[in-house]
Amino acid sequence: MEIVPAILTSDIDSFWDQIIKLSPYYDTFHIDIIDGTIYGNNKTVTIDDILKTIDSHTDLVNKIVFDIHFMVKEPNYLFKNILDLKSKLTIKTLYFHYKTRPNTQLLYGELGIEIGLAIDPDDSIAQLIQNYDINSIKNIIIMTVFPRAQGQSFLEYPLDKIEQLRVAGYRYNISVDGGVNDKTISLILSKSFLPDFLNIGSFFSKSENIKESVKKITSIIQAFSKETKSQ
Repeated sequence: MEIVPAILTSDIDSFWDQIIKLSPYYDTFHIDIIDGTIYGNNKTVTIDDILKTIDSHTDLVNKIVFDIHFMVKEPNYLFKNILDLKSKLTIKTLYFHYKTRPNTQLLYGELGIEIGLAIDPDDSIAQLIQNYDINSIKNIIIMTVFPRAQGQSFLEYPLDKIEQLRVAGYRYNISVDGGVNDKTISLILSKSFLPDFLNIGSFFSKSENIKESVKKITSIIQAFSKETKSQ
């Protein structure tokens, strides 16, 4: 199980500051882009904001990989900016919400980047399987909050979707995103089916001591791994 810091902010200076502070510990970052249409009026930095400032951070971005999570109504208008961004940094996966019914094959064909799906707490895995060949999608995010601002209360029941996916034969990467911190991680680790990745946002962004927060969350996972191996 790997930790991926999640960056959700409307301020471009805070965006880069968070990455700078966490880059000594992590080399993959999960970037949330919200346009204020389908998930309330909350908005974040845009791809254009990142493009305008990226040249000042070339050394930093050359060392890391990005996943970009779009909470937007219509992704097509972003294609040019995404392709421009792709020329300046390494993008591993683009995520779009299942609710928007994205055409994953078309998106991959247009962008040449792996496409993943984000599943909201009220989305049905049964319906997902009816609409997609799930094993053609290499990355799925299980949302444990309803997407808006960081700092929402963790929802335990969406974790059951991990088991539902595995029982349905899904073989690829599953992430948990939303409200993951040093308290809620015990709920995640208590389940029979575990995610491959934990996207962690406000636990880091609101931390007064990043080094200690990283150490704390890492030690919890390491202790769990040792206990599991000894059983």
